[in-house]
Amino acid sequence: MAEFVVNDILLTIPDRLLTEQLRASFTSGRYESSEADALVRHLRPRDRYLDLGAGAGFLLALAGAKLGVAGVAGVEAGPDMVPVAIENLRQNGVDGAKVHWGAIVPDSFANATVAFLQRRSFWASSLTPPEGAANTTAVEVPALRFGALLEAVRPTVASIDIEGGELELFAPPLPACLRLIVMELHPAVYGKAGIKQVFDALSQQGFAYCPIGSKGGTVVFERLKTPG
Repeated sequence: MAEFVVNDILLTIPDRLLTEQLRASFTSGRYESSEADALVRHLRPRDRYLDLGAGAGFLLALAGAKLGVAGVAGVEAGPDMVPVAIENLRQNGVDGAKVHWGAIVPDSFANATVAFLQRRSFWASSLTPPEGAANTTAVEVPALRFGALLEAVRPTVASIDIEGGELELFAPPLPACLRLIVMELHPAVYGKAGIKQVFDALSQQGFAYCPIGSKGGTVVFERLKTPG
């Protein structure tokens, strides 16, 4: 087992789940650094935080340090990573925070499970890998419908890093409680047209690009306040 400290969060990762690229990212402190910076800038004490693509549990632990166990919940599709995230939450004082196992799908998705394509680097695993992606292994995981999850958790802040799976999520209305979205875009999966689709869909729901915390492929969307 390898141990790393990123933003004062202790992360323990089984050696079999580490690649050299992942090890370098953890060691340098760059792991999910832009998303972490956005959360630190925007989280408020009474927020409820939902992490889609929880990975090693880093962002959940970071948010949990401010919001407490009851204020955070996560989703992770990789069956190997769910216990890793839970253990990292425990050792950072966020023991008991809910980590749902499954892949986020649109509300219209019909089946109870979905094929999730695991890759050697866990952060590159997804429902929709880039064309020609190598070393993928398909595993059936629970299909978690986005709308139902939002209704259950009622988050005010959500981070979304699901390797392209975000593209089809924003057609149905998002709950009024959701004020901020931190998203990792994946142009290698859906190109510039997909980026436009994401921006257009969120704009139609009253969200605007927020430069505070946005950096490179990490984009912050903030719900505009309505007059009255």
